[in-house]
Amino acid sequence: MDQDAGRTRGTWARAWRKTREARAVRREQERRAPGGYALQLSAFWARLVYVITGVVALFEGIRLLGGGPLQVRVSRTDGGALPDLPGFTQTDAVSTLEWQEPPALAVGFEWATLVIVAASVIAPALAYLAFAKDVRQGRPFSTGFRRFAHILAMAVLAGGYLPPLLGAFQSALAISAWDAAAAASAEKKPGLTDVQGHLTFFAELPVWPVAVALGAFVLVRVFEHGRRLQEDTEGLV
Repeated sequence: MDQDAGRTRGTWARAWRKTREARAVRREQERRAPGGYALQLSAFWARLVYVITGVVALFEGIRLLGGGPLQVRVSRTDGGALPDLPGFTQTDAVSTLEWQEPPALAVGFEWATLVIVAASVIAPALAYLAFAKDVRQGRPFSTGFRRFAHILAMAVLAGGYLPPLLGAFQSALAISAWDAAAAASAEKKPGLTDVQGHLTFFAELPVWPVAVALGAFVLVRVFEHGRRLQEDTEGLV
């Protein structure tokens, strides 16, 4: 029994040693490949980005689970400052309200925004790592880049447009609650009703996500042409 166990351990040790040697050889080949150092550096930054994003999203999720106020962006059409109301604190003179006890729907919008923003950063980083691995292995025109470009385009569009739209819905809920609080406090604070109707939801829809998505799809077409040329050249050889 002892001899059989010893032989088994020896077999596992030799297999593990060969695996480590093969990995070391592969890493050395990838390092000496054209652009090897640049790919390793970019892969390091991609890993750093998705790790930091995941940690930040985790802490933000813990904060949301713990409750507390939400910061909601609104705008006042007449440019004036907002009066103090129960449940709300104005954190600046222009566009941010701190909602002390937001309803579940507003918190749900905050959760959705957190998930979308985190996914729009982490998903392209992971897809790029898979593409970089293909390049290091001598397959630059594999489907890895197409996958990365498609994920990047979808992530940029989702991360660029969905959070502002969710924020607009959240602002609309905050304005409705603010108006209700203003109406309830109007008898105690004369003239407060004059402020009602001067708030509007805040939304900014940028143009750059569309430009980035279009650029990614153009690069996909270029790489598809390169892949076909590579396949034709390999067929001739």
